[in-house]
Amino acid sequence: MALVILTIAAAGILLPFASSAAVQAQGNNLTIAAKLASDRIEKVVSTNFGDIISRYGAISEPKGAIKDGDGNVLNGTMYANFQRRTRSQYVYVSQQDGLDENPNFIRVKVTVYQDELKLAELTRLISK
Repeated sequence: MALVILTIAAAGILLPFASSAAVQAQGNNLTIAAKLASDRIEKVVSTNFGDIISRYGAISEPKGAIKDGDGNVLNGTMYANFQRRTRSQYVYVSQQDGLDENPNFIRVKVTVYQDELKLAELTRLISK
């Protein structure tokens, strides 16, 4: 009888620790996703305005093949299930008719997924 009571008490004490490990793992994944999105945005911002669309117009890095700022694939199990998409497009303001060959703004959107679940998305407007 004492063993049954002890087992139930131990399960009640250990249950919060088990669920907190899952919450911590999810927090780590969100942090990694935010960092991957931020790193890509900073790489795009540091690119010459005239080259942004050609380099980052539509890039999809498949699961497990995300690259760092130098173009090296990030190895490690923590990056294995992540993928990143970058989309860039010209933005025309009301003073422009959309036919202007020299737009002044580019909108860049970086989205990071883990197993097809969107974890982070950053959007930035870049001016000339």
